[in-house]
Amino acid sequence: MKIPKGLDVGLRLMSNLTDEALSAMYDKKPVEVKRAILDPLINAASSISATVFTPAIEAFANYSFFREAPIVPRGEQHLPNCLQYDANSSWVAKLFGEAGFSPRKVDHLERVGKVEK
Repeated sequence: MKIPKGLDVGLRLMSNLTDEALSAMYDKKPVEVKRAILDPLINAASSISATVFTPAIEAFANYSFFREAPIVPRGEQHLPNCLQYDANSSWVAKLFGEAGFSPRKVDHLERVGKVEK
């Protein structure tokens, strides 16, 4: 599953890596190299975690915050999870449906995780 990441994470990491980390590598200071690489990632963790956990929260709540609508339509909510699919549901989602998951929610997790080109 692809996880969309904000552009700021790469910019923070690369700008810090090119300046501090490379000079620390050149001076052979491993503690400073570790700090120069990890600090930007720790600072960006909140923006990354939001993109990672939002689709799971939406699937649990059966509500898409982007579309402002339920993931599983009201007409299918009374059906067992394995029957909550339509003609556009993937075969992988239907396999998860046989295991007790809602294919619509599985497709939602997969769809939200993709980055559109």
